Amino acid sequence: MRKLFFIICGLLFTCYCLPQRYDSKRLYDFGLPDSKEISHTLPIAIVCLIVGFIICWVTMWRKSPEEKANPDKISYIGCGGCLIMIVGVLFLLPLLAYVELIGQALFFLVLVIVGIVAAFFFFKDKLK
Repeated sequence: MRKLFFIICGLLFTCYCLPQRYDSKRLYDFGLPDSKEISHTLPIAIVCLIVGFIICWVTMWRKSPEEKANPDKISYIGCGGCLIMIVGVLFLLPLLAYVELIGQALFFLVLVIVGIVAAFFFFKDKLK
């Protein structure tokens, strides 16, 4: 139990000190996108994803195995649908900063809770 406590303390200390090595601020390099940028990119991304999925479904994914095995009827439109979905994912990149921020906050929250629980069990064992 003592090793677990020191490992968790070391991880907390390392996770706190590592970003402080570069700068005391914890801001993103490009900043978080504002609501105007997200409101412009989100409708484009949703439309591209839906249209690309429909094109891929109609041309490639809906076919039976017999139709897929026949190389005479190759449709290149399905590749265009996949490319349209990739464009839709690229338009979703401004939301990635928020996803990263939420993930980082949850990671540190779980790390702190684990540290508190480990400290509780460490001191509980010492007080017996």
